[in-house]
Amino acid sequence: MIAGNIVRSSKGLEAEDNRASIIIPVYNARKTIEKCLESVFNQSYKDYEILVVDNDSTDGSLDILKSFGGEIRLVHEPGRGSFKARNAGVRKAKGDILVFLDADCITDEKWLENLTKPLILEGEVAAYGSSTDVEQTRWSSLEHRYEESIVEGFTKGGYTQMGDTKNLAVRKNVFEKLGGFDESFIFSGDTDFGLRLIDAGYKIRYVSDGMVQHHFKATLRRIIRDKFRHGFWGVKVYSRHKKHLVNYGRVLHEVKLSAIFLLASILFFSAGMIITTGLATAFKLISTISTISSVFMLIGANHTTVPIIKNGLTDYNVYGLIHSAAWRGGALWYILKNPKVWSKI
Repeated sequence: MIAGNIVRSSKGLEAEDNRASIIIPVYNARKTIEKCLESVFNQSYKDYEILVVDNDSTDGSLDILKSFGGEIRLVHEPGRGSFKARNAGVRKAKGDILVFLDADCITDEKWLENLTKPLILEGEVAAYGSSTDVEQTRWSSLEHRYEESIVEGFTKGGYTQMGDTKNLAVRKNVFEKLGGFDESFIFSGDTDFGLRLIDAGYKIRYVSDGMVQHHFKATLRRIIRDKFRHGFWGVKVYSRHKKHLVNYGRVLHEVKLSAIFLLASILFFSAGMIITTGLATAFKLISTISTISSVFMLIGANHTTVPIIKNGLTDYNVYGLIHSAAWRGGALWYILKNPKVWSKI
């Protein structure tokens, strides 16, 4: 379903092959989508269209979207999933540059100009912009700080391996050549796409001044849930892109070992309960040691204990421990549900 067909244009950098299609997937984003769209309307770069893909929202988001009339092109994608929604937007896009933005982001007037400039003036095929935290709460600030560290780790010489879809621009012909986003991913599909882009011989320019303000909406419960999900899907990403994700491999190897130790602890404990000789105590002791080792590796204590000992229980160290435990728990759950991946780790 499409309503409206507004394409903004003006003189300057804009040209027929530089028209941008801003694609925003929406699922129950009633609290943020209006401000998001209002900020996108005021861009210094004028040659763009806005496609908003409603992903079967149930919170009244669709009513808000309809109120914008022809200012946006409204697409409906009933199949649940943000990457399915983004692909649906691409299929309706008329621009030559695809710009992916999240419904909980706010842009400034130079955002689109700065983000697309490397593609228009320097021949790049993709660009990833930076972000800042809107809410500045205790947990959202920690989440933003962590994300910045991830971006820094994946960025070198002005280029990055990141492909976070909350602020990403890519040439449409390249996107289509690579087959778009893999819709089998619920999370981390943008990471998969970014690495497929790199494997195809392209680069992603990191644009620090192509910034958006992002509502991280971080609470302790949400952090645990989201990191568990990212750990779960992170195993699938790693199984495809090992050479780019060496650190993932180290972590997943520890998760695999934790599963082995946990299995060993169950076996030794069972043996200790059955055997009535003096070996029973030894088996129970081995089981205890194995269980402690399993938990130690599963929560990533070997990486987080030293910073805690060195700096104390700072907010960021506590966040790191929670993040590590949740991510590894999600990874372990994926391995248990997909035994075939065991040999790939």
